[in-house]
Amino acid sequence: MKDAHIEHILALKANNIPVVKFIAACCGATIETRANTDKTKNWDEFCQCPNCNHYVIKVTFSQQDGAYYEPIQPRFVESVKRGYDNRYRNR
Repeated sequence: MKDAHIEHILALKANNIPVVKFIAACCGATIETRANTDKTKNWDEFCQCPNCNHYVIKVTFSQQDGAYYEPIQPRFVESVKRGYDNRYRNR
């Protein structure tokens, strides 16, 4: 996952898409992510830390003002996975 993330960031930079650095709360690593250029809205997403693979909620702040990872408890992640599997497995 780490190598794929690095390739993604390099592609963003090669295309002059701004990135921001922040410290991941889950492992303390310095992470780069695409900068949010929206003037009014933060971006949020459920993802994995590219350094330690911990599940997190990532908030990328508006106006290229950085980002933040909020670690998610493993039992919550498992609950979400079970709900997703039960809902979509029988389609």
